[in-house]
Amino acid sequence: MRIAFVTDQIPRPNRSGYLAYNHALISALADRGHDVTLVLAGQRLDAPVVHYGSVFDPDRVQVVGHGIRSARGSVAVQGLGRQLRTQVRQALAALPAGWGERLRRHAWRLVHGPADSVLGQFLNGEEAKAAARLANGADLTLVDTIFRTAVLEGLPPGQPRGIITHDVFSERHAALSARGMRLIPRALTQAEEVALLRRAPLLVAIQDSEAAMLRRLVPEARVVTAPMPARLVPRPPGHPRQAGRIVYVGSGAPHNVDGMRWFLDQVWPLVARDLPGARLDVIGGVGALLGTLPDGVEAHGIIADIGPPLHGACLAIAPLLAGSGQAIKLVTYAQHGLMTVTTTQGAAGYQHDEGWPFVLADSAADFAAAVTELAATDGIAREAAVTAYLERYDPARALKPFIDAIEAAQGQSA
Repeated sequence: MRIAFVTDQIPRPNRSGYLAYNHALISALADRGHDVTLVLAGQRLDAPVVHYGSVFDPDRVQVVGHGIRSARGSVAVQGLGRQLRTQVRQALAALPAGWGERLRRHAWRLVHGPADSVLGQFLNGEEAKAAARLANGADLTLVDTIFRTAVLEGLPPGQPRGIITHDVFSERHAALSARGMRLIPRALTQAEEVALLRRAPLLVAIQDSEAAMLRRLVPEARVVTAPMPARLVPRPPGHPRQAGRIVYVGSGAPHNVDGMRWFLDQVWPLVARDLPGARLDVIGGVGALLGTLPDGVEAHGIIADIGPPLHGACLAIAPLLAGSGQAIKLVTYAQHGLMTVTTTQGAAGYQHDEGWPFVLADSAADFAAAVTELAATDGIAREAAVTAYLERYDPARALKPFIDAIEAAQGQSA
């Protein structure tokens, strides 16, 4: 099959949850022998020239988009205006200590008005039309979230299509708004989301409870679950874990910022009191948005290889207070042999059975007590249980319903 996958960035592992998830889905399709045309709609390239041959097989995955030139394994931004915007984005990302992220968000607020974070942005008409032209003729077109479903309106009526939902976004919007966060879009009702979901007969959910919700909301659609797949990343010989070393990985997404602010304000003081010498490494874009960090906490920003800090830690945290979807960081932690202290919301979508590598705590006191107890040891004794649990997320097993649904869609009318 030739599959068009419409998104805004070239997916890569270990950047953010949604990029890692899209990378896993596209890789699974390519491994199956399908040709994937990655259509960048409203593209956000990291640099004027991007080489993607290290993250995808260029014989199977081609990246195209309006305003970019494509070659085997590479894309280049075309047009002076687009090149300048990309260079500014690249320069901001290179600034130290999160200054680039702060400046980027300040500039964004000048354009869009006061808001704490972006849940998603809808394509404008020209972006949607350009992406639809590039996706036209595919055996199946998949769009990444409801925010890009306008592309489907520009496809021929009989061309099969589906939506990678990632989240029930109206639920996430309501939960974060209830916690006082100002979001873009300003409002998103369930009825509005249902209308967008009805643009495709195939919906891909990231976890079972959301699949059940989507079936209730859009009963005429076929809904399949595709959890985040993962393989074990063994700890290298001679790379010890350190008692008291705790790690968190997260993008600047609103639910990450919200949860980490709660953790630093209410949980970390209790951990620091009861476990003197404890250290917390914050990896990813979230660190730049947390303000002044307390003693014992260090923000590292986005790093190319998260393996060493995860293999050196004794424990991971995922303080998620509101949201939807699946906290992909929990799988990432498990890949590296780490137990995780999280909340009930954070563990949503994960099967609670033998080998469960998560400790749930919903109050600040309980969360601190769990972190203090588990971080007092190096965590090596917990690796075997974490590894056993991870087997259920082997890609061939986890993504079989997704692959079956994709292949069944070939030749079907939309």
